[in-house]
Amino acid sequence: MASPDEWFNGTLDAFVTGTLPAYSVFDLGLSPRLGINKLPRAQILMRQNILRKAVEKHEMDLVCLRNLPSSISGPIMIFDSNSDNRSVVWVLDIFYGAKRVVAVTEYMKHADFGMIHMVKSVHPRDVEHFARWEKLGLLIYKKEVAKQPLQDSARYNCEQQADESLAMSK
Repeated sequence: MASPDEWFNGTLDAFVTGTLPAYSVFDLGLSPRLGINKLPRAQILMRQNILRKAVEKHEMDLVCLRNLPSSISGPIMIFDSNSDNRSVVWVLDIFYGAKRVVAVTEYMKHADFGMIHMVKSVHPRDVEHFARWEKLGLLIYKKEVAKQPLQDSARYNCEQQADESLAMSK
């Protein structure tokens, strides 16, 4: 049986090559057990248009989203959304250039899966936003590692990884 990362990466490859059926949804696995009432344990799903938006609007290289299930299951911080009271912002352990990658989810009812966390956006965000959101009282979870400077604790910089992947493919 494939791990959530292996399954996601295979599905991501099919998306990139255009062989993924249009109706397919990305399954990012179960949300982590964090003991937060606002974040009940549920499936995390993402539609294909979210990836298109990450590439087209946010100019991200999809190579940085490989292993997204692991990144979202071990968030650095989670905030209530500043603009939508139904959503939360997951700060991931991924950098894209000087920015952290975040995933915005909404807890909602899905016809096939029941209650889920649906990913509404994946994009880079300046780290200055997190300190401001924390001052506004929007922080609902902070990983112990996150107490280090945010700029130093990322697992990898996916912009560098994308550049390396491009160089290897030539």
